[in-house]
Amino acid sequence: MQSMSSIETLAHDIKMISSEIVSKPSSNVSRSLLIQALDCSTVSMIICAADDLNTIIYVNNAFVEDSGYSKEEAIGQPFCFLQGRDTECPEVSEVFDAKVSAEISLIECHKDGTCGMNRLRLSPVLDCDGVVYAFIVVKVVKDA
Repeated sequence: MQSMSSIETLAHDIKMISSEIVSKPSSNVSRSLLIQALDCSTVSMIICAADDLNTIIYVNNAFVEDSGYSKEEAIGQPFCFLQGRDTECPEVSEVFDAKVSAEISLIECHKDGTCGMNRLRLSPVLDCDGVVYAFIVVKVVKDA
């Protein structure tokens, strides 16, 4: 398991690269590099739109392996679909609504029906005007 500092550094680096991509929209090489880096990571990551449902717009390969959901099954779903039907986590909504970075515990349900407690780091991603347009969710500890 990676240390907290390396997870936080990774989340920071992704936010910086994302901000760079947003400020230079013609940078297809940077976009491609970012996607490759995210997909190669062994840390489960999700990117959600900063909309009313926090719609999942990207998941990496580690997420697919951890959750059992394919990218196609996860993308387009509201973030809360990972919580399962009988679980609620008001903390998640509070963090998304406040548009701040936070670490939360969440019961995450996998495609096969198993659930486990996970520690997640949610961080807002800002556009070039400083407006939150997405969140990156990084799994810090799984099935704790």
